[in-house]
Amino acid sequence: MKLEKAERAIAVFEYALAGVLGVLIGAIGTTLHRQWLPWVLLFSIIAVFAAATMVRAWIGLGGVAAFGVGLLVVIQVLALNGPGGDILMPAGDTAYLSYLWMAGSLIAVGTACFTPRRWFE
Repeated sequence: MKLEKAERAIAVFEYALAGVLGVLIGAIGTTLHRQWLPWVLLFSIIAVFAAATMVRAWIGLGGVAAFGVGLLVVIQVLALNGPGGDILMPAGDTAYLSYLWMAGSLIAVGTACFTPRRWFE
């Protein structure tokens, strides 16, 4: 019985760690995606794909779901106005960069979900 509880605790910890990794990469990507165009934006999307692929190899598709939820939540929260009226993803002439970051990160997570299973065996 104790072994099952320990395995369950480890599984919960792994999923939580995958979510935290999504939050971390989402926060870094959101704050930096408008710097040194287009290289940081491209690197951020590649980092999302690499991390999602790593999580899939480590935990499986459930871990990618936890990673994706953490990523999506932090991107959406950081897209809102800050307490002083600051915004990291402004509308206007360069709004397409923010849309590229949001859509590109979701496509990268989706692509990691549909990679062949034999890559991870």
